[in-house]
Parts: sequence; structure tokens; C-alpha cells
Amino acid sequence: MAGTFTLKCRKFCYNQAMQLNAFHAPPFIRLLLLLVFNLLPLGFVLAGHGMPFAVMAFYWVEVIAFGLAALLKVSCVIGWRLLRRGGRAAFTALCAVFLLPLHFGFFMVMTCFLVGSFLPAGEATRKLTSPLVPMEMVLAHINFPLLLAVAGSFRAADFFLRFLPQRQYEGDVQKPVLEAYGHLGILFLAGFFGLLLAMLADDRIWGVLLLVGFKTTADVIVLRMDIARRPAHNATL
Repeated sequence: MAGTFTLKCRKFCYNQAMQLNAFHAPPFIRLLLLLVFNLLPLGFVLAGHGMPFAVMAFYWVEVIAFGLAALLKVSCVIGWRLLRRGGRAAFTALCAVFLLPLHFGFFMVMTCFLVGSFLPAGEATRKLTSPLVPMEMVLAHINFPLLLAVAGSFRAADFFLRFLPQRQYEGDVQKPVLEAYGHLGILFLAGFFGLLLAMLADDRIWGVLLLVGFKTTADVIVLRMDIARRPAHNATL
């Protein structure tokens, strides 16, 4: 009885996944969402409705959303492997679920040293009594739940418009993890060189321009590579 119920559950999940695979987002829609999401915060700053720190903090929260999305995708890989190949095939992905929050979270805390450097002059400072002080300073100056909801909505769109239709849950577990770390590296490098440029120009807005430009360019390149792989993927469907 239990075995029959399990087989029915597997068949139901498989059929639902196949229905989602039939939907593909047009490249133009994906490009439009990418540009709006990346450039909208900069528009607010240039219009005088925000500070450069707000943009840095927004992208910092976005990387957190990438990490959470990676956990969701790895969980999908685990579920697919359990349904199709059994428990042993899901062991590697299961290890990633436990290790990713610890390792990725450490680098997110360290990135706060860069993000906090964009706080406006005159803000109250705190002694560096622990490595968590920079993160506490960043969180004290942003509406974290709201920013995470905005960043998470874009990750949700990516999940339903790219991850599921392209059946990436059937692939290697490293792909979503490396994707999250890639965006973390983009934020770190752009923030580091953006801060240097801001110090040289004596204006933090130039650092933000470098951050937004570098990250948007990198995202567009990744999107073009993904679209170029689409015909080969469709041929296997």
C-alpha cells in the first residue's frame, strides 16, 4: 500500500515538472527584468531620493537572496534525485544544503566591511568589538525585510522562468552553488574597486556607478551565454 502511494506521488511530481518545462520566458523579458532590477536603485540615488549606501546595501541583500535561491535549487535537485535515482544520488546535494549556509554566510558577514564603508559621513560609529559589528551597522540603517522581499521576488521569477523550464534540477548540484558564489564575487570586486574610485574622486556616487555598471555587464554576459545554450538544450527535450 505504501509502495503504491509512493509511486503515485512520484508520478504526480514528475507530471507537474513536465508541465512547467513547457514554459519558456522570452529572452527580451528576461533582459528587461535584469536591467530594471539592476538600474532602478541607481535611478533613485541620481534623483536624490537615496544615498550611495542604499545601493550598496541593496546589492548586498540581493546576494543573500542568491544564497537562499541556491538552497532552494539544491533542495529541488535533492528531491529530483530521490524521485528518480534514490537516496544515494541525493547525498552530495544534501551535504551542500548543510554546508552552504555556514560558508556563504561567513563571506556575507565579511562583505559588510565594504558595504559599511559607504555609510554617510557623520554617522555614529562603533568599536569593532566583534566581526559582526559591520553587519549590525548595515542592518541598523536599512529595511532588511523589505529589501529581501524585493530581491527575493526577482529570484523567484528566475526560479520559475529559467530553473524549472530548463530542467536544471536534473543537472549537477554545483551549478546553483557556483552561481551564488559568482554573484558574491561580483559584489565583492565591484564594491572593493568602487570604494577605491570613490576615495580617489572624493564622491561615493562614482563607486556606486562602477558597482552598478560592472554588475549589470556581468549579468548581461551571463544571460547571453544562457540564451546561446538554449537551442542545444531544447534539442534534447
